Amino acid sequence: MIDQDGYVHILSRADDTINVAAHRISTSSLEEVIVEHNEVAETCVVARPHSIKGSVPVVIAVLKHHRLDHTLDEIKNDLVREIRQRVGPFASLYPHNVIFVERLPKTRSGKVLRKMIRSMISKLAMDGNSPDVCPIPTPATIKEEAV
Repeated sequence: MIDQDGYVHILSRADDTINVAAHRISTSSLEEVIVEHNEVAETCVVARPHSIKGSVPVVIAVLKHHRLDHTLDEIKNDLVREIRQRVGPFASLYPHNVIFVERLPKTRSGKVLRKMIRSMISKLAMDGNSPDVCPIPTPATIKEEAV
């Protein structure tokens, strides 16, 4: 997709799926819905282990840097509602699994470090630790280690 400012967005990947209660869901199908929200600039969806469903999606989103028209809770609820309507309620996205960050960790070439994010979410879910400290080693390919 090319937006009104001329930026190119690649909207699909076939290699990343989440198994939620025996439903295989492509993370790219969730990301496509999320980035269409007026307040969201960029997103990454990964799986979080769940004791009953196997896993559930976690949305890591970067908001656009302008005055927000909605509160963070309203945006979370909008995203959950859109996922339920367009993908289906079986996707099991809940507001507490939508996390807003300033930037996503990327490689020097601009790829989002999905494997690293997925590993962090899994490790934090198992340990129950605070996300203030990265629970896994930082890869050498990361562009900005502070992110």
